[in-house]
Amino acid sequence: MPSVVPFRKSCQVPSQRDIDAFREALAAEIRRIRIEKGLSKTELSNRSGITRQAIRMIECGERSPSAVTVWQLAGGLGVALSDILSRLP
Repeated sequence: MPSVVPFRKSCQVPSQRDIDAFREALAAEIRRIRIEKGLSKTELSNRSGITRQAIRMIECGERSPSAVTVWQLAGGLGVALSDILSRLP
């Protein structure tokens, strides 16, 4: 599991390190849930409306998904958006 960067309660702009850590944690959490649910990337694509290629790029940390995309993935995974976000730094 990726290292967790402490959440900053201030209004600071996140550093690139923080952004990279968040992206890595989000990717790992989406992948963990998908595998736990026994879904392939193709099945998640069909359920969420997000292309298989986009899912691959998100899970590999090559792409930062929008909030709407994460919401769609959560729906495809059958979990609440808060279930994904609550485990992130």
